[in-house]
Amino acid sequence: MLWRLVDESGAFAEYDDTRSLDVETNSNSIRVRGIPGEFVTARIRPGVYALDGVYSIIRDQRVNYYADGLVLGPERPSFEVRAGEAIYLGIWQVDLEDTRAVTRPWRVDGADLRAAMEHVDDLHGEVRIRQTVPRSVPCTPQRMNTMSQRRVC
Repeated sequence: MLWRLVDESGAFAEYDDTRSLDVETNSNSIRVRGIPGEFVTARIRPGVYALDGVYSIIRDQRVNYYADGLVLGPERPSFEVRAGEAIYLGIWQVDLEDTRAVTRPWRVDGADLRAAMEHVDDLHGEVRIRQTVPRSVPCTPQRMNTMSQRRVC
């Protein structure tokens, strides 16, 4: 899942690692017995973030299949985070539908949050549950880089 910072004009800020949150499966994640999926923690700069899209690589022996889930929008999930604030967006489900990767919120539960936070050492202060809200952010699809099939807005 790729969440990107939205600038003052309401468009996505230029893509780079300092203005995005790229959540990857099996990448520095927290798994909690009895709770499906995995949790990811990250430090991001304050602002409004919107879902650019999801992307999946499915490896089958020696062949890689790509599933692009770019949100062409303009309506897409978004959230805001303020300086010094820690938020929790819940558990999101990502599926393959035909050849596209699709994501949706699955569950936002305080018990899941508390269980995950037992595995986080460097957090100071309270974590607040934050529901995503729809936001209109235009998309002009382009390849992330010349070495990838992945597209971003």
